Amino acid sequence: ALGQLGQAEASLERALEIQGNWVPGLLNLSDLYRTTGRDPEGGRLLEKALELTPDQPEVAYSYALWLSRQGELVASIPYFEQAARLAPAERHYGYAWAIALNDSGDGGRAIAVLEVLLERWPDDQQLLLAGITMLRDQGRFEEALPLLDRLLLQRPNDEQLMQFRDALARAAAAA
Repeated sequence: ALGQLGQAEASLERALEIQGNWVPGLLNLSDLYRTTGRDPEGGRLLEKALELTPDQPEVAYSYALWLSRQGELVASIPYFEQAARLAPAERHYGYAWAIALNDSGDGGRAIAVLEVLLERWPDDQQLLLAGITMLRDQGRFEEALPLLDRLLLQRPNDEQLMQFRDALARAAAAA
């Protein structure tokens, strides 16, 4: 927080010398490596944290994010899924899982994950936008319209959303 990254790194490394199984230290040092442009070095720390605590959603999520940043999107999906299943009350884990699925070409499964999330958080704008966009991209315009209508209830004066709805309605009619 003070910008003393060198000191922070030395302190974390020293703490891990004392207690090598300290998972918060492993996660924090990995994040510090990411912050200082050495993201690839963090992988071994995250793998160790995952071995130590395979049932911790934060660890699975951190590893999934790391894999994604390394260009290993498909490999990240099981870890996003694991985090989402271990902590279903944490919306962002499921959202990240859906995005990874969609970005890897499994849009149908991504929509299925979003549908479950929207049952729990029916008015979440980020989830609604993701669902609308994914459905639109899959040519499922009729299915996207109810989600867009739910979003418009929250943002009734949003001109862009109204134009988007008109475009979706035209696409649905033409399909």
